[in-house]
Formats: sequence, C-alpha cells, structure tokens
Amino acid sequence: MYARPEFRRNRLRRGTVLPQAIIFGVIVGLGIAALTVDVGLLTSMRSQLQRTVDSAALAGASGVLEMESVDRAQEYASKNEVSHESIPVANLDVETGMWSGVTRTFTPTPHDGVNGKLPNSVRVTGTRDGLDVYFARFLGITETQATRPATALVGSGRCVGIWGIEFVTVDGNIVTDSYDSADGGYGPGNIRPNGDVCSCGDITANGSISIRGDAMYGEGHNFIPYGNAYEVLGLVDDHSCDFPNPSVDYEAAAADNDNDTIPLTYMDRDPFQGSPYNLYVTGNDHLTLPPGTYYFDSVMIDGQGYIEVTGPTTMYINGNAILTGGGLVNTTEVAGNLVIYAQGPLVDLSGNAVFYGAVIAPEATVTARGTFNAFGVVLAQALDFDGDTNFHVDEQLAIDLFGGDVVSPVLVE
Repeated sequence: MYARPEFRRNRLRRGTVLPQAIIFGVIVGLGIAALTVDVGLLTSMRSQLQRTVDSAALAGASGVLEMESVDRAQEYASKNEVSHESIPVANLDVETGMWSGVTRTFTPTPHDGVNGKLPNSVRVTGTRDGLDVYFARFLGITETQATRPATALVGSGRCVGIWGIEFVTVDGNIVTDSYDSADGGYGPGNIRPNGDVCSCGDITANGSISIRGDAMYGEGHNFIPYGNAYEVLGLVDDHSCDFPNPSVDYEAAAADNDNDTIPLTYMDRDPFQGSPYNLYVTGNDHLTLPPGTYYFDSVMIDGQGYIEVTGPTTMYINGNAILTGGGLVNTTEVAGNLVIYAQGPLVDLSGNAVFYGAVIAPEATVTARGTFNAFGVVLAQALDFDGDTNFHVDEQLAIDLFGGDVVSPVLVE
C-alpha cells in the first residue's frame, strides 16, 4: 500500500527540521557558553583593572601636593597587571582636580591649582584593550576591552586641625584650608586642602561655608549647614571620633617655669597685680613676653591691652583664658611659636589680633567672636565661632603636637 503524498511530505519536513533544531540548539548553547564564560572573564579583568586604578589613584593623591601625581600614579599602575599585562601609559588618564563632598563630583583643575590653591584629589581612568575572548569567537567577537575609573582624595589621615569634641557651631561665615609650615608661610603654592572641621557631635553652621578639607561629625550626628551657600572640598561623613588627647602635666609646669622672667608692662605695671599666676593686661597697656614656658592660673586681656610673643612660647593655663582686647600678638607669625594648653572652663579668642598658634583645651569651651583669623590648630571640648572665621590649619604643627602623618589619601569613588 502506498502512503498518501501528504503523509510523505510531512515526514520529509520532520526529517529537515530535526537537523535544523540541533544546529540551532548548538548555536544557542555556544552563545550561552560565550555569555557565561567570557562575561565571567571580563568581570574578573574589570576587578583586576579596578584594583590597578584604585592603587594608581591613591598613589597619585599622595603626590598631589608635591605635584608628582602623574608620575606616582603611572608608577603604581605599572606594578599591577590585568590579564598578565600592565596597562600602557597611553591607556592611563591621570587628572588632578577638586572633589566636592557635598555634591560628590570631581572637577578637573591644573596640577599647580587655581589661584594658588592646590588640588585636593586625583582621578585615574584606566583602559585595558586587546582582551582575549574564547567562546565569543563563535559569534565573530575576537577581543574586547575594559575601562574603570577611580578617584582618591588627598585626605587628612586623622582629624587634627579644627576640633570641637562635643560640637562645633559657626554663626557667621567660615573659610578653612591648610598649609605646611615646613615649606614656609601660608600663600600661593602653599594653600592646601586639609582644613578639616571635626567633632564627635554635630557640626552646625549658619552662614556661608567653604571648608577646604573634611567635615567629620560623630556617629549618630550630622553636618548641618543652614546657609544658602556651602561647599566642603573633602569628605562629609561620620567617623569613629578618635580625637587627639595629649597628656599635659600642669603640676610640672607650675613647679618649673619661666614666670620670673616676665617684665613689667609697657606702662610699668605689675602684670600679676599682686596676685601670683593671674596674668592681667588692660587699658592701652601691653606686655612683651620673652620666649619661654609659663604657668598661669588665669589670663585676662581686655580693653586695648595686648600681649606680644616674640619667640617660642608655651603657656599652661589652669583656669580661664580671656584673650580679648588686643589679644595675643605672635610677632613671629609662626604658629608653632605659641602653644597654649588650657583646662578651662573657657578660652575666649575674641581679640583683634590675627592669631598664630595652637590652643589645646579638650576640657574647655573655646569661643571667638567677631572677625577671627587664625593660623594653627585648635582642640576644644566645644568650639563656637560667632562671626566671620578664616582658619588656616598648620599641618606641620599638628604633626608636632599630635604625632602621626596628617596626609593620608582615601578613595572616594
């Protein structure tokens, strides 16, 4: 019996479709293999590339302030391999710039900065091309490439510049930055981005804010800017609150000091006024302190009175330090030549003079009213700036007083 023609044609179709289905299944399987294996390889290569650019960005950031960012980034990139080869210099883009912690954006700037202000970050973009693929060759793809960016902030290591342990409050405008006194005075080419403002509590500012450094607050607290214009060219984050806590021996200073070298004032007055260890300068009078180490139970400057510091001077103040009036005038204009240790409860820096020095008062409230210009470091239990503040952190002085290394780059993206 012969099969009907229609039945024979159906069998022929089935015989044709089966090989096509097998071939299609092989192609799909190869595609899935390509997707699985080659994507896995590419992911691994991207991870290797990310480690490479992370290392390069951190190294580059360590050289920003010495204008060696490109050389250091390239050097460290060459120490790493992606798929058994290092990234060619031509495939490594190194940029210096300004990182904003508020907007989390990077803005490229020249290596030597803008208006004498040095950059605070480095962005490295690395590309590794010519990466081999395997199963994807069946789809006509023979190689691919990977590109990864990384941005590192110059950072500050530890917060040591401007410290209010319980809180920092600014009622007015504030501008902070830093300089390295080991390289000379503050000025073009030595305007650096480590003017950190730090607290274990809140940082609250009412006014225009320009912090060229980090704004670091305590866990469970906040950075609270109430003004309409504010920028933080650094990290804005909480931290573990590892504040400097130097050991200070007031008893030793009381027993051994240079108080007997203190002369009469310009108006031939006794600056102690018969009360040992309570220093008082008032009116239009002033006192010139010889370089040395001094111990006081209190210090009071008011009226138009002022005290001149002419060389390396250390003051231990066991009580209040009211440095208003003409204030403390450090004629050397070297912040390291005036170090004040005070254990409160109040240090008032509202004098008219530009302040060059360090105030170490972890148990005191430190206040400054009016226009306050300072070069140095401050560590207070509570810090209250009531007016317009310009604070330039002396990085070398911070190292001298608290140890360690101020600059420690950190990745931000």
